[in-house]
Amino acid sequence: MKKFFYLLSCAALLLTGCYDDSALWSKMDDFDQRLQDIESVVNRLNSEVSALKTIITSSASSKAIIDVTETTVGYAITFSDGTSITIRHGSDGADGDDGAAGTAAPIIGVSKESDGIYYWTVTYADGTTEWLYYDETKTQKIPVTGPKGETGDQGDDGITPVMGVDAEGFWTVDYGEGPKRIIDANGNAVPAGGTAGDSLFEDIDTSDDDFVVFSLSNGEVIVVPRTRAVFALADKSKITLPAGETAELELEIKNIQYAEVIKTPEGWSASIDIENGTATVTAPATDGAQSGLVSFLGMDDNMNVLLLGVLVEVEKDWGYADPEGTFIVVEGNMTSENGTLIWFDSDMNMYESVFEDANGGLEIGNVVQDMYIANDRIYLITQNGDSRGGAGRFVVCDAKTMKMEYALPLAFFPENNSAGTHCWPQHIAVVSDSKAYIQWAESGMEATSGIRVMDLASRTISPTDIEGTFGAFTTEGATKGRMVYSRGKLFAGTGHSVAIIDTDTDEVEKKIEFGAQVKGIVKAADNNIYVLLAREYSGTSPNAPGTFTTNTRIVGLDHAGNIVHDHYLPDEVDFPVATWSPKIQVCASFNEPYLYFTDKNEFYFSSIARYNYETNETTTEFVRTDDIYGYLGIHPVTEELWVTSSSTANWTKTEIRIFDTASGEQLRTYTGGRGFAAGVDFAYRFTDEFVNR
Repeated sequence: MKKFFYLLSCAALLLTGCYDDSALWSKMDDFDQRLQDIESVVNRLNSEVSALKTIITSSASSKAIIDVTETTVGYAITFSDGTSITIRHGSDGADGDDGAAGTAAPIIGVSKESDGIYYWTVTYADGTTEWLYYDETKTQKIPVTGPKGETGDQGDDGITPVMGVDAEGFWTVDYGEGPKRIIDANGNAVPAGGTAGDSLFEDIDTSDDDFVVFSLSNGEVIVVPRTRAVFALADKSKITLPAGETAELELEIKNIQYAEVIKTPEGWSASIDIENGTATVTAPATDGAQSGLVSFLGMDDNMNVLLLGVLVEVEKDWGYADPEGTFIVVEGNMTSENGTLIWFDSDMNMYESVFEDANGGLEIGNVVQDMYIANDRIYLITQNGDSRGGAGRFVVCDAKTMKMEYALPLAFFPENNSAGTHCWPQHIAVVSDSKAYIQWAESGMEATSGIRVMDLASRTISPTDIEGTFGAFTTEGATKGRMVYSRGKLFAGTGHSVAIIDTDTDEVEKKIEFGAQVKGIVKAADNNIYVLLAREYSGTSPNAPGTFTTNTRIVGLDHAGNIVHDHYLPDEVDFPVATWSPKIQVCASFNEPYLYFTDKNEFYFSSIARYNYETNETTTEFVRTDDIYGYLGIHPVTEELWVTSSSTANWTKTEIRIFDTASGEQLRTYTGGRGFAAGVDFAYRFTDEFVNR
């Protein structure tokens, strides 16, 4: 390889002058061809070694060959445990440039010792064959299957040598401890510049119905039995069962004399009836593995072993926590209506008032702000609680049934509380069965804000805020926006910064200052946390900002709080900074590199931009629609954009508009609920898969 790069360097230098470089390029082409030839030989040898390992392993464990198909390039062979190999027709490889070495590639093979065990060998160009050894003193031969030896790791998988060529151009072999040069019988390293060498397999005889005979180039002969038995599932699809239920499987059975169940996942049971050609599997009723492999063993007349397996899983009763389900959180109206939940199942059937239907007509509370799904529960917070006869400020339901477990008035107050105001809960993140975090703002004009710890076991909220999260709204205190819980950390906007909270200690482990209002935080498909920032301004009050000094901005953070992405958006993108509208509506695709957000300084937004954080491309006004109010969302399966709005007909209904993210065109509209919507939320956002990825 070093010579190759040296030639490239020479070529680059010589091309700067005027001379006949055809000879140089001819050598370059020849060298490149040699590299390709060597790579081809390495791939062929390793493929043959892997195939030989499968043959030896199958033979040692009484697995028979169930199918041999000759193809245009060789043989495709399938074994009774379902594994298969392809062996190409044995032939000499094309000769390369012999150079000074002029030696053929060494051939890895096997040979049976007096102990009845196959060990790996190497055959050199001169026909000499030696054992492969673990150690330089050549005391530990390498078995194809079984344990390494008294001083080595024990196991049944054995070692599969891997051929290679090092940077100096010499053949190497790696058997689990790193590549080592192959040393010939004379103690010399073997160069890789000669002929390609013979195939490991000299001949494959498939003429006998009962056996396949593999003849190796080192003279070793391996005989593997064939079977005409059939032991398979009629339907090879995965089995999904409700908890405690049993499924009967139809089998294809021929010439099988004995069969048994050899493995089931924890809590599962299975049986097999070879006379009737059926098997059964039963899912655990309560505890047990949620998925796994059920394995059956069959034996033919000649004691050949055949295996079959079926993947099984418990059909989860998701209820309202279905990862493909969609919620619309509806605030209601502060003076006239309590809030509610609208739910869409995975088939896009819409269900209004799911909370009321499950709880005898009881309503959640006034001005529903946010929700979170965890611990098989749905947690809801409202701004004004039971002021209009609803359940409360903090409401907990069973995630399967939506039946309310308990509700709390959750009355708490700012630490200074000089004006006698109380706290409005606005956003929630649940991190365990005993802990949640609640972002709040002071009632009235939201002068201050913070984040507090909620003890779910005692159902009490801390009287003080997490240090570093309390302060003046929009500058130091917690931002009115969703918090992101990911990999055990909580990411929250705090005025002009983002606080990363350690959920074990409830302390801010890092604070990233930006000098501009945080308008929203989302976790994106690349698993980074993206922060949207307003323009920086020179004034002292958000309501009279004076002069803007920068454009709006998107910053990406990794989970350690390092900035991994930083981009200023075009002039047309403008976020509000006044206290009357402290946030924007933002979402990220779960699958694609896109963020979507309202892109104008408005109270009722009318346009949505799309931003690609891989290319930094911004499409302003990607979607135009009236009266956008509430969080946007990209469906985790359909990749459609969901937008909520107060109804243009009247403000007592919520409109749900769905857009095609390929074109920005509106696809469907639904109407329901009562009053303004807090926004769209997908159950997938709360799954362990997304939270921990």
